[in-house]
Formats: sequence, structure tokens, C-alpha cells
Amino acid sequence: MKQSCIFCDILKDNKNIIYQTDKMFVLFDRYPRSNSHFLIIPKEHSPHLTTVKDNDLSETILLAKRIAQFLGMNSYNICQNNVFGQIINHFHLHLIEANESGNVLSEEKDLDQNEYEKIVKEKTLLFRDLY
Repeated sequence: MKQSCIFCDILKDNKNIIYQTDKMFVLFDRYPRSNSHFLIIPKEHSPHLTTVKDNDLSETILLAKRIAQFLGMNSYNICQNNVFGQIINHFHLHLIEANESGNVLSEEKDLDQNEYEKIVKEKTLLFRDLY
């Protein structure tokens, strides 16, 4: 039996997606480490960096670049976990805005559902002007 993937389920349900292209979609992290913590995810399921298609990998990093430029991020971290620290077995990048010294929050924020949905709505409106 095929194991379920939360990102594939989100894509199928089209829920909480703040931006998407024909090959990528973007979520605001459910447990953010900053006020701008995004997940950039290829629509095609691939468990790890070494298994993702080259064109999807290119589009993922280019979309991260576009988002950082669009939001005027001067300091940010781009993270990608494989096995260690990887909770969801679907390749994705974290784009996390940092403060002036390059730090992000040490603890994840645990947003309640209403707060998360409000942020998703705000970011969806903002990202309409991304391209």
C-alpha cells in the first residue's frame, strides 16, 4: 500500500496553497521560524534531493530566488533536509527570512488554526503580484 504524503494531499485538495505554477506550489510553514517562512515544493512527488528531476530542482531554487527578491529579503536561510530532520518525505525547500544578523527564531511558532488561516489568506493576496 502506498504511503500517504501530506504535500501531495494538500496539492490534491488545493488547501492552504499561497502560490502555484504549473510545476511548483508554495505554502506558509505551519510551524514557522520567522514571519516569512515558506515551503517551495515541486508538484511531482520525489522523496529526496537525489531523486528530484533536474528541471524541478532548478525551478524550485529559481522560485525561492523570486520570492526572496519580491519580498525584499536581505537576509534569509534556504534549508533542505534529507533523512535527518526530514519530517515529510517529499523534496522541498524552506525559505526563511532571517534578522540582520542572519538568525531565525530558535523555536518554531505553534500557530493556532485561525491564526494560520489568516496568514495564509494574507500571503495568498500578497503573492498574486509575484509574477
